[in-house]
Amino acid sequence: PLGAMTQPSSGPIIGVSSATLEAFPAIPLASLGFLVGIDHFMSVCRAVTNFIGNAVATVAISRWEGELDAETLRENLRRTTD
Repeated sequence: PLGAMTQPSSGPIIGVSSATLEAFPAIPLASLGFLVGIDHFMSVCRAVTNFIGNAVATVAISRWEGELDAETLRENLRRTTD
């Protein structure tokens, strides 16, 4: 995804989680599969949030710089893609 280009990978977090699970024997190692599934979902959420933030910042800065044509923006936002 476009927003993920600036988002650092969360790969090391999984490594740290597995090391933490092994350090506490009362927590089953099978929980790692659950964490990996949640991490994927959270990664998608981070990418979407990053994309929306970049879009809002682009509009805000272009308006601040006086480069935003409000009518063209409205037309492009109303346009549907086929």
